Amino acid sequence: MTETIIMCVVLSIIVFCSQAILCLKAKQKTVKLIPGYIIVAVYAICIILYCIDLFNGSGGVAIWQIFAFIISIANTVAFVSDILAWIAFGKPKN
Repeated sequence: MTETIIMCVVLSIIVFCSQAILCLKAKQKTVKLIPGYIIVAVYAICIILYCIDLFNGSGGVAIWQIFAFIISIANTVAFVSDILAWIAFGKPKN
């Protein structure tokens, strides 16, 4: 459990710092949204993994659904740190 918490903290620090740097340095909005695009893509991958077991119906352990759940938890941590970086550094400058 401790390792999971440490990994989530490291992930959130990495995402927060990368989004903060992009918010401060990048001029184009599409460049600033790159971490958001990656987060959305990972959620799409999780949906695909979930649907593999949902529609396969082979019975037994739904391993792809378990993987999708674990990845979506880590991705939610990244999403929250991305939102916090936008709140802290994404304010438009006058």
